Amino acid sequence: MHPPKSNGTRATLTGDRVRSRDVVSEHISALRSLHNELVQLPSLKPSPTVNGLFTDLVNFCLPNLDASSVSKILSDPYIESLIPSFRELSSAAESELESYWARQITSCPNAEEARATLQLFPYINNFGSLVSLELHALLSTYYLSTPPTTIAFIGSGPLPLSSMCLATAFSNLKLTSTPPLITNMDRDPASIALSSALYARLQPPVPGAKNQRHVEFQCADAMDEMLDLTPYEVVYLAALVGADAAEKERIMESVASRMRTGTRLLVRSARGLRGLLYPVRDGMAGGKLEPLIELHPYGEVINSVIIFRVKP
Repeated sequence: MHPPKSNGTRATLTGDRVRSRDVVSEHISALRSLHNELVQLPSLKPSPTVNGLFTDLVNFCLPNLDASSVSKILSDPYIESLIPSFRELSSAAESELESYWARQITSCPNAEEARATLQLFPYINNFGSLVSLELHALLSTYYLSTPPTTIAFIGSGPLPLSSMCLATAFSNLKLTSTPPLITNMDRDPASIALSSALYARLQPPVPGAKNQRHVEFQCADAMDEMLDLTPYEVVYLAALVGADAAEKERIMESVASRMRTGTRLLVRSARGLRGLLYPVRDGMAGGKLEPLIELHPYGEVINSVIIFRVKP
């Protein structure tokens, strides 16, 4: 006699639950072990050990697990307590990595060698893919309108690859006769000094930019009420601006209050396990921000993208 079909279904569901538990427990165990190794590092400056551990962390965050498994992993009391530390470690390591490469590029004897060195940066293709995704999403909000010509990037860091990729994309797509004016902003004076020197060494850094007037650098804090953002049609907010969702929300509200009506605020965020690396922010908004687009890429592009319109 054949067993009832319902028994087969029950067995399959039970197997799925077992596999789900295995995935959750494996991720929790691996993340705990990885965090223990990271906090014991004497330095977060680039090295084979540091690079390998953060590659492992990113690889744990990339798989698109089902929502239930992700929720169980992130709600584990111990993992939940580690999230601020994971983000702090990732932020510090990213800054060290970018500073190292910015110095390497700046120390090159000529522009040709500097450009060749820039192409060796291990995540340059990831930046290019993210900026391409952002730009096409942004342009879709300007349907039948003129593309933006003034852009501010808040949290540009010591290696402003995003603005370089953005200017190159504008040139490749022939969106405007000249590259947009991009202002790189960071509250860290050392990052602004290093990134400014890097741009000068690249001479010019992007196709179509015949001189440096298309790129500016400004040491500024996003929360400074004296920072005038009305000249910009688009303001980017880097993923590492704001330590958590609450702080990012406060920064977004402050920035929007100093932008013109109808302009765009593009916010980089994260979703799922990628929230171990960057603060999570969804597209819901109030006050002066109206959500237009929310994108959550799969694959190797880690950041989510949310585009808001500034309301009156």
